[in-house]
Amino acid sequence: MILNLYFDHCHGSFMLPCHLFACESLKELELDFLYDLRLPSFVYFPNLMILTLSRVFFMDDNSVQKLFSGCPKLEELALIDCQWDNMKAVHVSAPMLEHLEISESIADEDTKPDCQFMISGPRLKFFHYTGELINEYCIPDAPSLDDAHVDVYLGQIHINSGRQR
Repeated sequence: MILNLYFDHCHGSFMLPCHLFACESLKELELDFLYDLRLPSFVYFPNLMILTLSRVFFMDDNSVQKLFSGCPKLEELALIDCQWDNMKAVHVSAPMLEHLEISESIADEDTKPDCQFMISGPRLKFFHYTGELINEYCIPDAPSLDDAHVDVYLGQIHINSGRQR
């Protein structure tokens, strides 16, 4: 099953139904959210292989860890303009992860994000980053990485660095 949820015109806090976070048949989930992602106490997507999070506001380190650790078969992860303002460190541990795409931009000039990401994906083959280097990303062990692209935007300057084996 594939589920795409797009929320754009609601205001305030919003919580998705608890049973969504324990759906065994879900293989692909896309959330385009503009709100704080409030998770129930139990999150488990045993068959989720593709996760796309767009414009999601994460409340704390615990919610992120809970979400990613509840996806044991995750192969593709896209984090598009998510907000990590309240967080200092995020650890993405996904033993099956092969494809990671991160895109970020500064939504508010007064916001100074500085989150450190540790990405553990021993099967990671593709990494693509697009943004302004707002946060720090570390992929300490990726022996399968074949294709990495980093597109950095610094004001009016665009720097492109691609690596292929």
